[in-house]
Amino acid sequence: MARSSLFSLFFVAFSSVLAVYFLIQISPDPRISSNLKRKILENWSICAREQLDKIHTADEFWHQFPSLTSYCDLAENIDLLGLISLKNSDEVKYALMPKNVPAKNSTFNFVTLGIGKDITAEKAFKEEANFLGYEVKFYGADPIIEDNSQLFSQIGEFFPFAIGGKTEISNASVLKNGTYREETISHVELLKFLKDNLKITEIDHLWLDAEGAEFGLFDYFYNDGPLERNGISFCQMNLEVHIGDINRKIEFMKFAKRLAHEKRFVMLKSVYVSHIRLYLFNFGSSKCVDKYL
Repeated sequence: MARSSLFSLFFVAFSSVLAVYFLIQISPDPRISSNLKRKILENWSICAREQLDKIHTADEFWHQFPSLTSYCDLAENIDLLGLISLKNSDEVKYALMPKNVPAKNSTFNFVTLGIGKDITAEKAFKEEANFLGYEVKFYGADPIIEDNSQLFSQIGEFFPFAIGGKTEISNASVLKNGTYREETISHVELLKFLKDNLKITEIDHLWLDAEGAEFGLFDYFYNDGPLERNGISFCQMNLEVHIGDINRKIEFMKFAKRLAHEKRFVMLKSVYVSHIRLYLFNFGSSKCVDKYL
């Protein structure tokens, strides 16, 4: 075959590959229907119950939880949900944005419990929401006033205390000068905080990094828990669960298994980085499903 003919064939083949490449890069994904997204979450919930029920010891559950739920993430192709990632300096948060054009004066209620001197991800969320036509009301609480107050006040209202299962003065692990240490700090009970301080009943996004106090809050998120009994709901949560003794690992195992069996929350995008990070979506709420799926 002549050299020119070989070159022509090569050029045609290369051009075809290049065309396919750019088509993939610039073409938007086909619209995923709401029904398909709901089916993905329902199937994920079934998968998670099967996976989590395999483990019966708390220490093994603690270490296996991210890989077991990540298996379901992959098996049910949760990337079709359209989650966006929001990066802080050392972590990634996740969110679903509404599927419809916002109604007039639509707002998000966004609550951060444990600011950690970093609001990069909150600012990224604010930009995304404003682009879509939504306003965001930010509320943040952290017992460490230094830096957190000044930072969070740039975007919303700051509260100088920790959130827990009781209103009390007690010890907590707090981040100071790059290390965690035990300090005596003021805690405000979660329900009191939401009802008395924020005066809201619907939370679009809850980011909870309570440095150990989250173990006193697990009961709040169950069916017929304190939040539901008081008419308070949230659609999405980024949660950090911090390692502790075996009793805390037992609590976490009970929490995760109960959520899976109650078929209300999915627990996606779990990672293990000495503590566990995960994203929850409330697919048991018709309001949340209608808004975000």
